[in-house]
Amino acid sequence: MILSVRNLFLVIFVPIIILLTGCRLERIEIRPASPTTPKLTLSSGNEQAFVAVGYLPDGSSRVLTDADLTLNNWKTSDDNKGYFNKPGILTGGNASGEVVIFVRKFGVTSNKLNITIEPVVKEINVSSTYVSVPKGLTQNLSATATYSDGSVSDSVTWTSNDKDIISVSEAGEIKGLQEGEATVTVQIDNVRKIVNVDVTPALITKIEVKPNSLELVKGKTERNSHQLSAIATYTDDSTSPVTDSALWVSLDQSVATLSMMGEITANQVGTTTVTAQMDGIESEPIVIDVCSLADTCIDIFDAGNGTLFTSSPSKIYVDNIDPDLATWQTTVDNSVLQSTFAHHGLDGEYALFSPEAANTLCDTYSSIKINGRDNWRLPTKDELEQFAVNNAITFPKIENMYTTRDWPLKFSYYSSTSSGGEYNYHHTVLLSIDYRGTNNQPSFVTCMSELE
Repeated sequence: MILSVRNLFLVIFVPIIILLTGCRLERIEIRPASPTTPKLTLSSGNEQAFVAVGYLPDGSSRVLTDADLTLNNWKTSDDNKGYFNKPGILTGGNASGEVVIFVRKFGVTSNKLNITIEPVVKEINVSSTYVSVPKGLTQNLSATATYSDGSVSDSVTWTSNDKDIISVSEAGEIKGLQEGEATVTVQIDNVRKIVNVDVTPALITKIEVKPNSLELVKGKTERNSHQLSAIATYTDDSTSPVTDSALWVSLDQSVATLSMMGEITANQVGTTTVTAQMDGIESEPIVIDVCSLADTCIDIFDAGNGTLFTSSPSKIYVDNIDPDLATWQTTVDNSVLQSTFAHHGLDGEYALFSPEAANTLCDTYSSIKINGRDNWRLPTKDELEQFAVNNAITFPKIENMYTTRDWPLKFSYYSSTSSGGEYNYHHTVLLSIDYRGTNNQPSFVTCMSELE
């Protein structure tokens, strides 16, 4: 019987007492559960605990528990910014801004707290999560962070995990430094995104062919062919010879042909262009002019020790440098049978000179710096005769400057040495067969230059 009365008291009278006590609440104060909370801010999705203290008319107070306050007693001004899922536990909503929280119980409304809800990063979107960049080149990436309130920001940080392989700027520009693999971390707050980067070999950006122009002489001289070279420049600013691996192209192979290794050979008088190609990159075209000793070229022969001799020029060649130098000319026509030992040269028109004009021709060569030299002169009698001994047909040798280098040999060549006397003839040598004589008749000219 005693237990029944006690149970009845607990079930009926205790709630009545509590209810009556609650009705006597004078005011309610809410505050953060943690007194160390620096400011009333809450990140979206995070939780913050609050406590409510009830004050009675007699001045006493106590913390109101879940038995006192249900979920419905905890209120917010905007559920999108903050809401209570449990009594006293505020959860930051998706919308950012200020939300007001308070408690209402038995007609008593607590103080109101303004809580700032801060958005949080939900995800980072990167323009690409895999990048392949050649060594030396750059690639720009972009990234945006999306917040819980729907706002976006590009204020992310970019970090390379291997600065020997790649660098990355504050704006997301990735540069390949060395071949290899690396990663870039894109981060804002505590949210990260990884970009995988593969640095591939440097690419060719330019091919340069040397020389940038060339004159070939059709015929027997060493100037009939020339070895071209090609240098490739890469995206990392390095250079490398690609002469043997480039594709060589001649625009007009009837004028000049190219080997696979870049050696060009004159075929006939004319002009063509040559390019080198590799990996989709083509060089600037270089101009190849092919001439002959009967046309716009002269031969420059190295007799040894840096001593050079020139072939006698054609009429076209002389007219190009000074039309007044040669007042005579001769025609070589090999369709007319010539002596075996008196080859006249390539078919064409050749200039003939007086002794005075011969000296002027050599001075002109010096002024325009033929072959880069400015000390051209007529050879002396002894120098010319020694040249003939070495290069004319003298038994048993059956070669001369025509058979080896296409020089015109129809007329004798002047020396600078004169015989004196009344007529003051100049000593001459017929270079075809080393025939020596004296005259002032129109003749061929070789100019010589010694290494200084």
